[in-house]
Amino acid sequence: MKQIFKLVTTASAALLVACGGGGGGQTVATPVTPATPTTPTTPPSTVATLVTSVTPSSYTGQAAIAFAVWDAERSQCGFGLLAQNPALDGAATAHASYSVISGTVAHEEISGQPGFTGETPASRIAAKAYAGSVSTVSEVMTGVNGAVLSSAGNYAIRTLLSAPYHLQAMVDSYRDIGMAFGSGAVGSPFVGDLGYQTAASPQLMAGSDVKTYPCDGSTGVFPELRSETPN
Repeated sequence: MKQIFKLVTTASAALLVACGGGGGGQTVATPVTPATPTTPTTPPSTVATLVTSVTPSSYTGQAAIAFAVWDAERSQCGFGLLAQNPALDGAATAHASYSVISGTVAHEEISGQPGFTGETPASRIAAKAYAGSVSTVSEVMTGVNGAVLSSAGNYAIRTLLSAPYHLQAMVDSYRDIGMAFGSGAVGSPFVGDLGYQTAASPQLMAGSDVKTYPCDGSTGVFPELRSETPN
């Protein structure tokens, strides 16, 4: 779980007293009118723009389960819902296919290799015309194999939520999601592409809110993930 550090600053006022020395004459101090205290200006609080309702997705099978678990966890802990986006689906599907063909699970693709659609998540998403270049995007990815294939949707999301760097993206202020599972010799690679279009802006918590994941009421949380890259 990502740690949250709180900086507490204590302001202490010092009382300064000036003393006059001895001498041959009397000095009369000129009275000083104290400054009128001012009321501190409170910065405006950010108004929450969290998404609380989205159109039902068209995902099926394990992808439908993954989408449901992901949005349920975000909603439970107050991070807002993600909406399915066809362009992001296209980018995720293409990269999952590349991963199967290349036998790798990585965010980068190599130009000239079969299935290549872009070297980076941003270039692959741009190739699918997700708001052109006017967007902010991210990608999470993991491989699922062996006995957990039958529950790949739940396993993929909970595995990624237990990884601090991936968790950060998964509960961040994105609005849109695209996802896909591949199927091949490396098992079932899962790709989740996230984004928000600049014109729409990110979804934000209220300025006074503090959110955590896991949170009160969270269940089914995986305690750790040892294979995150970077780790």
